Amino acid sequence: MASEGVLATLRAGWNALSGVAAPKAVIGGLALTAWNHARYTRDADVLLVSGDFQKEAVDRAVPWPALTDAGDLRVVQPDDLVVIKLLAGRLIDRADAAMLLRENREAIDFVRLHREVVGQGISAEYRQVWSDAFPSEPMPRLE
Repeated sequence: MASEGVLATLRAGWNALSGVAAPKAVIGGLALTAWNHARYTRDADVLLVSGDFQKEAVDRAVPWPALTDAGDLRVVQPDDLVVIKLLAGRLIDRADAAMLLRENREAIDFVRLHREVVGQGISAEYRQVWSDAFPSEPMPRLE
């Protein structure tokens, strides 16, 4: 779980954005904690919609599963978070994406994930992350 300081920052930032008309959802390291992976983070990342994929991701966002006092805080689904992590492209983001695949396999909408991977042009990155997550399994065909 994230530190109380980071969670307090998230709540304050979320409240400060309450007047912003754009849909929003939690992403980044904090979102990982909502999807079975506690990783140290010192910041709170919030996605404000600026494109079609982002709008869909925020529309599909769910209430934070483990925070009972989260109010209207919403977190993106694990498949959308995989795409966001692959688009970020850093080594830590790829490791996070592999963990998300492993730890949330049953919750991931693979049809949507594969459509976004192809549409975003990140198929090569996804293949590597799949291999990291499931080294003994062939990757499903990307449609």
